Amino acid sequence: MDLIAVELAPGLATVGTEIKLIGNDSGESGSILSGYISRVDRNTLIYSQYTDFNTCYYQANASASSGSSGSPVFNVDGLAIGLQAGGISNASTDYFLPLDAPQRVLKQIQNGGEVKRGDIQTVFKRKPFLGCQHLRLSDKWESLFRKTFPNLKGLIVAEKVLPEGPSDGKLEAGDILIKINGKLVDQFLCLNTVLDENVGQTVSVLVARHGCDIEQDIAVQDLNEITPSCFFSFDRTILHDISYQVAHRYGLACSGVFVSDPGYFLHPIRRLAIIDSVNHNRTPNLVAFVQVMKEIPVGTSVPIKYWYPDSRYNLETAVVTINRGWSQKLKMFKRNDTTGDWDVEVHANTSPSVQQARHRVPHRPSTRIIDQVVAKTISSLVRVKCYTPLALDGLSANVTSGLGLVIDTTGGYIIISRTSAELLSSIIHGTTTPSFNTIRISCIPQSRAQD
Repeated sequence: MDLIAVELAPGLATVGTEIKLIGNDSGESGSILSGYISRVDRNTLIYSQYTDFNTCYYQANASASSGSSGSPVFNVDGLAIGLQAGGISNASTDYFLPLDAPQRVLKQIQNGGEVKRGDIQTVFKRKPFLGCQHLRLSDKWESLFRKTFPNLKGLIVAEKVLPEGPSDGKLEAGDILIKINGKLVDQFLCLNTVLDENVGQTVSVLVARHGCDIEQDIAVQDLNEITPSCFFSFDRTILHDISYQVAHRYGLACSGVFVSDPGYFLHPIRRLAIIDSVNHNRTPNLVAFVQVMKEIPVGTSVPIKYWYPDSRYNLETAVVTINRGWSQKLKMFKRNDTTGDWDVEVHANTSPSVQQARHRVPHRPSTRIIDQVVAKTISSLVRVKCYTPLALDGLSANVTSGLGLVIDTTGGYIIISRTSAELLSSIIHGTTTPSFNTIRISCIPQSRAQD
């Protein structure tokens, strides 16, 4: 089937424009919905996780449901003026992404140029003039904007400045953006165009703060530098550098190792955690984390300090055992923008593995409990943790825990419940009392145990 190019005309999106949305409404392919654009300066939606920012949406009453995201929005002349971005499920309101920036990038690609994205790690929102007046916008600037842009209803205001970013200490939340490189900023398109054209350089930013004009020189950062392009994987654990989206969502600095999937290696650390240090070595980025992991011998138990974005001042510690019985290789996956594939780098350990030694755990009845039968039983208990890294025999990959009972100290036999160790091929660790030694446990099939 021959492909037909769609002409982009973002400048034709105005209030009152009749639109046609062609997509897969509720999974029904080829659906056509109609509506009218009611706003062209709506702030982006706040989703639960990943959201657009530093842009605006068009608003219309297209009554689209799930299935049409990414579909083109046409005017009655068949020209594309927007892209379906989202909507409200219990209302007829939908939101479209403007095509100004995509059209500019498309022309760069067609001309064989390099697509550059600049950023100063500041989240901006549009506020109406009344809201800007509450931020003490001077009459001079308001009159100038209203005269220069008669249809303008508000200005762009800094909402969040990320710590340790280019704007940290120079911009503040509530700053009203007036000019950038001497140009009045009326739209996000003007702001983003200047930033994209000055990657690696410095731009002059004029803001109004508490009724005063403040001009700052801010370095423009390459957006690719704070966008993860690689991830580290071993034993179903996936980690990468913290992304701009996560940093923006929680107001964090764009540094740190982010736990995308803890697998079974990082248990009990959960997803979304930020790794602060491994084995008392700071890990500010993924490169430092990989270097530390390469130097830790297999079989070693090491402390990992971490915290969660929603409780950043609560530093927690977990002790994990470096065990690669299921996955011997440390793999780094890097995105190759030229080929479109992921290049794989295999990292080897620089330290030899620690040989597992057999330990005899002495029986030490507690003297603090009157009932010596109970004391003897407690001293024979072992805390068991079972790691199943892969789905086998119809059972999902998970981490289970429970108690085991030492039944033979000479042979080192421990009886545990099948709910704690569902598979014989699982990796099982136990913690004894009262010495709190960590031991490696091997399963014996029930048929052999009966023999």
